[in-house]
Amino acid sequence: MSVERIKNAIIGEAEKEARQIVSQAEEERENRLETGSSGLESEFHRRFENIKKEAEQDAERKIMQKRSQHNLELLKKRNELLNSVFDKAAEQLQGLDDDAYREMLAGWADQIPSDASGEVLCNSSDVDRIEPLVKELDKNADGDISLEAEDHIEDGMVFRAEDFEIDMTIRSKMNELREELTPEIARIVFPENIKV
Repeated sequence: MSVERIKNAIIGEAEKEARQIVSQAEEERENRLETGSSGLESEFHRRFENIKKEAEQDAERKIMQKRSQHNLELLKKRNELLNSVFDKAAEQLQGLDDDAYREMLAGWADQIPSDASGEVLCNSSDVDRIEPLVKELDKNADGDISLEAEDHIEDGMVFRAEDFEIDMTIRSKMNELREELTPEIARIVFPENIKV
């Protein structure tokens, strides 16, 4: 074998070995790229899902907050409407003619014990309207009942005895009625089939 042939054989073997090394290196690089790419893709999806979940939770919180604000505003409007209904009723009761006003108060005066002594308190503007009722109460009572004007009482009357007091003002009666009737009125005015 000539030196040239040996040289060519060695170069050929070296080139073959170099090609094999380059091929293995490229294959290894491809594997690393695939592994790295797969890892990056997996990390991207994990982060994306976390961000998506946080955004959904944030949106849900905002929706709940808006719904709560809306419900509070709706409740406020409902209460304002109910207040206006009872205020209007109170105004109508205050505007009754004298006989009807006394008759209404006489019905409430049934709460006064027959043996009680005390004062019927009313607004000074109602003294003339209520005085005949108080005289009738005093005549039928075992105790003494007198009439006193107190302007902090807006309407109706209050019976004050030594040990107790009975509030028979229109406002207190409206409050009692409101407490009793609000659920029924709410069902009529605000049907359950209306959803927020």
